[in-house]
Amino acid sequence: MTQSTQVAEELFECYAKTAANIVLYFQGEKKMLDNLKDVVQKNCEIDAKLSMIEEIKQDILNQHDSNEITEKSITPIIKDYERAIDEINVNVSENGRLLEFNQQVKALLNDANKNQASVDSNDDEELQFSGLVNVIDPISKTRIKDPIKNTVCGHTYDRENIMSLLKVNRKTRCPMVGCKSKQYIEIANLQTDVAMKAYLQRNPA
Repeated sequence: MTQSTQVAEELFECYAKTAANIVLYFQGEKKMLDNLKDVVQKNCEIDAKLSMIEEIKQDILNQHDSNEITEKSITPIIKDYERAIDEINVNVSENGRLLEFNQQVKALLNDANKNQASVDSNDDEELQFSGLVNVIDPISKTRIKDPIKNTVCGHTYDRENIMSLLKVNRKTRCPMVGCKSKQYIEIANLQTDVAMKAYLQRNPA
């Protein structure tokens, strides 16, 4: 993982934790969440533009031999570079990081609504987190303490357990029984599951 990728992942995790705090402590205040979504989208757009700018720069450098660039020839090169940047048009509607953030927010809101409904009805039955996600770690078969989500297949593990497993064998597939993903787990695809984390905090063992 490059330094820029690591910074981007850490920033995304901060956004996700902020969303969790909004849902937990501000009852999912819509305007605050919408503003945060705009920030995340703009961040994804900036990342996409920076990536495209780097590609443009490399493409232009590949077209010109650095030894042949003179003071006279640099002007049209710069103009080509500026024109290419002006023509950049990014669409992040299918951006993986943005889609994952929106899914996390949706899961947080669903969990909060179910939790509130349970409180309002005085229902003592255990709330099933989003009706789909299990709080049992597929590796240790114990309750997850620090949830980390595989964004490829959507399954969640305990951070310490999955990291220990990857340390022993880098070629590890999702340990969840019935998982259809055939890809090996990559650390770059593991992100804190803030929705699960919020649920575990509200529903201690």
